[in-house]
Amino acid sequence: MKTIGLLTSGGDSPGMNAAVKSAIEGHDKVMVGVVNNHIKLTPLKMTWSKKIDIDFDIVELAKTLR
Repeated sequence: MKTIGLLTSGGDSPGMNAAVKSAIEGHDKVMVGVVNNHIKLTPLKMTWSKKIDIDFDIVELAKTLR
């Protein structure tokens, strides 16, 4: 039995079919996403080991545009 975790920001989730397909194909411990209109599997370990600084100017811009 496979357990699939799915996190979306709302609306359509173009990676959902890819996530299910990757589980069926035996991939595990990966995050499935769409990058430049291509499906990409990223090992979960990489999702928390790569840290980037937050650009707080962008955060403020997003608050303004709400």
